[in-house]
Amino acid sequence: MNERATLVEHCAENSELFIDAKINSTQLLLTLPSQPHLDDPLMGKKQSRLPKNDREFLLKKTRYTRAELEAWHEGFLVDFPKGFMNLEEFEQVYRKRFPHGDPTELSKHLFRVFDSDGDGKLNFIEFMSNVNIIHRGTMQEKVEAAFKLYDIDGDKKIIRSEMK
Repeated sequence: MNERATLVEHCAENSELFIDAKINSTQLLLTLPSQPHLDDPLMGKKQSRLPKNDREFLLKKTRYTRAELEAWHEGFLVDFPKGFMNLEEFEQVYRKRFPHGDPTELSKHLFRVFDSDGDGKLNFIEFMSNVNIIHRGTMQEKVEAAFKLYDIDGDKKIIRSEMK
């Protein structure tokens, strides 16, 4: 079985979203859980209520319900009790998801796109804003996100060297 077929099978078995996009000659494969950690035994053990102003912001900005946002927030805090993840933690998440390859470069670029304020910390709002695009975004939103992924220097242009 080839790597792509293995990844598709893994995603199907684990109820994960699989995105397979090809931009020019570069293949982009992304996976994310399609549901938060609803079966996690630690959920609800700590204070994990999503602050009201964050919840209201995400209700307006995303296509998630209040209950879905609360569940995702609880799962996020189980994995990242500090309330954010740094690049190293983000890379570890992808390393677990892609054990047969080196996701370092992809992780760096995804983190750069997800970390919208550039503070080196991916908080829950930044995380959910991007999960929303991947799971429930319009085609336009997904294309814009893919463009940002390849526009490494942020100059609103993609040049050949950024595609390597």
